[in-house]
Amino acid sequence: MAAHPAISVIVSTYNWSSALRLALRSVQLQTRTDFEVLVVGDGCTDDSEAVVASFEDARFKWHNLEQNHGSQWAPNNRGLELASADWVAYLGQDDIWHPRHLAACLETADRTGADLVGSVAIMYGPKRSGIRSVTGIFVDGVHSPRDLIPPSSMTHRRSLVERIGPWKSQREARLPVDCAFLKAAVDSGVSIASTNELTVFKFNAAWRRDSYVLKPVDEQDAMLRRIESGEDFRQDELMDVLQAVISDRFAHIEMPAPAPPNEVSDFERNRQFKGAAPAYSAPQMSEATAPSRFTVDGRQAFEWYPEENHPKFGTYRWSGPAPRSTVTLPVRADRDLAIKVHVLQIIDDTARASLKVFAQMQQVPFSIAPTGDGTQMLTFSVPPPQENARQAPLKIAFDVGRTRRPFDLGINGDRRWLGLAVNWIEVSGDEAASKLSQVKPASEAKHDRS
Repeated sequence: MAAHPAISVIVSTYNWSSALRLALRSVQLQTRTDFEVLVVGDGCTDDSEAVVASFEDARFKWHNLEQNHGSQWAPNNRGLELASADWVAYLGQDDIWHPRHLAACLETADRTGADLVGSVAIMYGPKRSGIRSVTGIFVDGVHSPRDLIPPSSMTHRRSLVERIGPWKSQREARLPVDCAFLKAAVDSGVSIASTNELTVFKFNAAWRRDSYVLKPVDEQDAMLRRIESGEDFRQDELMDVLQAVISDRFAHIEMPAPAPPNEVSDFERNRQFKGAAPAYSAPQMSEATAPSRFTVDGRQAFEWYPEENHPKFGTYRWSGPAPRSTVTLPVRADRDLAIKVHVLQIIDDTARASLKVFAQMQQVPFSIAPTGDGTQMLTFSVPPPQENARQAPLKIAFDVGRTRRPFDLGINGDRRWLGLAVNWIEVSGDEAASKLSQVKPASEAKHDRS
């Protein structure tokens, strides 16, 4: 290692050592070798330190904060304090770099004189969704305040921090902390350039339900294997993005607007979705002592479309574009539960035949029957979970195998990828299950929050 590295790589991590190992391997494979890696744990309690040590690479240095801050802002600030290079790059613990990443960023900085460089990144939607997004390509080649540069794509002069200050905490920023840092840089008037080279593969945890609980790494592992094989695959990945564009699966990502006061922030919503924070507080949870009806809320990334209104049955949501869509309800699953789901429509017979239902992550048998008014009623039961999960909120998932577009089916011009349209979900406890046949007609149902 050079006495003075050309670039300091900051990796913020929290108790996901299996992903961290893959991310660090992608750093070790860089064609530029004059770097230092500052892995900063956000109060880690797992084996992340041992994973860093296992590389036996003097360039990799471990630091762990005394407490967890729930976000990358604190580890990033600690990394900036420790950085010894003139340039700083960030890598998310669940993202992968192409071996050309650091070289492309530094070459662009030398060529353009920019203070901040963004590399081209593909953001992958949840598995089976086909969703793709791209950052780091600017309209007319010039960065605008609308252009998002995620941390794993961002490289900047270390001196930039003297100009704009450190990363702000989620309490200080009304934007996601990475967006707040980028906005501060843009507002300061720094020069920003793109590498115009694909070097970042981002598997956004906030787009993957319960990612911080399940901690999957199969996507990252597959990408790293392709890199280590020496395969020239970036053209294939860009073609995959073009496929998403022409099939209406491309998600256009821009810098978000600041959250209004007293509204749940994107930060907190994302923490809940990826399992880093409870979906509901204890006072919000209820017991199914009587039939309770819920509508599908809008917190699910790429699982449910915006709420619509039916003239007879009221509000509903279509599932999609991902084939599997989940609802989390503020009901303690601590007893036998009877579930009724009012389904306004299923996109086609293929989706109906393929439909599977899951409760508390376990597949359950179900029945579905017409109601006489052109809709269907889906019913099933949920047995009580293991003792350690009795306080967990009820999770119900519907998997249609594959979503379809009404446009392709000749129904209408709707080009969304749809599964089933859910009007309401009714939950009854064991002592109330016998009353299911006596509930009000769907058009009179009370639509509670979920």
